[in-house]
Amino acid sequence: MIKIAVIGGGAAGFFAAVVAKKRSANIEITIFEAENMPLKKLSITGNGRCNITNDNIEDLKQMYYTGDYWFLENVIKGFDVEKTINEFESLGIRIIKKRDGYCYPKCESARALAQSLINIAKGLRIKIKASCPITRIMYTGGGFLLYNNEYEMRFDRVLIAGGSAAGLKLSNETYSLAESMGHRIIPINPSLTSLKYFDKSLDILAKQRITARIALRVDGEISAVQYGEVQFNLGNISGIPVMQISHLAVDAINKGKNLSLFLDLEYDINFDELALSYENQKKELYFLSIRQFLDAKYPAKYNELLIRLLKLDGNRLLNDVSFDELHKIAGFVKNFEIVVSSYGDLLSSQAAFGGVALSDIDSNTMQSKLCPNLFFAGEVLDVDGLCGGYNLQFAWSSAYLAAISMIR
Repeated sequence: MIKIAVIGGGAAGFFAAVVAKKRSANIEITIFEAENMPLKKLSITGNGRCNITNDNIEDLKQMYYTGDYWFLENVIKGFDVEKTINEFESLGIRIIKKRDGYCYPKCESARALAQSLINIAKGLRIKIKASCPITRIMYTGGGFLLYNNEYEMRFDRVLIAGGSAAGLKLSNETYSLAESMGHRIIPINPSLTSLKYFDKSLDILAKQRITARIALRVDGEISAVQYGEVQFNLGNISGIPVMQISHLAVDAINKGKNLSLFLDLEYDINFDELALSYENQKKELYFLSIRQFLDAKYPAKYNELLIRLLKLDGNRLLNDVSFDELHKIAGFVKNFEIVVSSYGDLLSSQAAFGGVALSDIDSNTMQSKLCPNLFFAGEVLDVDGLCGGYNLQFAWSSAYLAAISMIR
């Protein structure tokens, strides 16, 4: 009987365990999870609905960040989206596709999906040990010794799938375990995180959501553009468009570069068209105040900030507003600058970048090149993706390849 230890009871760890046990009766699998509840991150992902994968995954350089796209492509092709969906459906978990390739479990409940995986694992007699962090690992030549404090356990094969440090209240031993076995660790930083700003006057926008085109400028050059709903909080800005560009922002900040976000609330028309529309409305709605005029278009908190920063009298009638002032309002709406000072910490982030160097791992088997029978899967590796199911797809793909390799 081959004894396999899975370090990390998250998406990659559970999926690998289930895939392996389904295909081989001659193995004994134990999942070790440091938290008191396995699959905690999975149970809240996708706003509670679990965006399990994404069918729009052709251009990996647009969807992922990594130091080795060849490695990533090999892993994703080895177990692609279609195979992922088929595997889940073979487990009785129906998957549906929605807009832009987004895929969800038909139950549309991340918690239900997590519980289904736990139920399946238990049904397959996979051992699940929660609140049981592995603090040390040793390779003996004939297998591995794992330690939970002073308790020693022996296994033939080990999968390290402890996830990233993002969103964890407990310290993540995964990286130190990998490092202790000789693997290089790329520095860990938050990804899919909020961005902090300098200007305290922006705090008036706290709890305000605004739909806009958002451009990231690094040292004056546009680095990335996203569209969607941004969320203002005290001291920072978040929301999916911000999180999608946060990897680039964090990397630039760490390199000492100057960053700004530029919000365009009227991104479907150009400046001249917007200014002309204001001019025409001034003629028709001359009896409205500036504040009344703006409140019919944009969120009230945003309008108050605009009025303050442009030093306007919100009670003035449009009839008394010059075309030059209307153009300044249009300029603010089209190019609202937020100077970025820093970024959210790992605890408040949804993902992290960095991790185990891909050069140390075989992309066909997910086995370590440094230690036989030691495997890796999921976010512990130096791969991170955008919002939309991409991080989970890498977890499923890498976990599947590791699972199949462990039972050969």
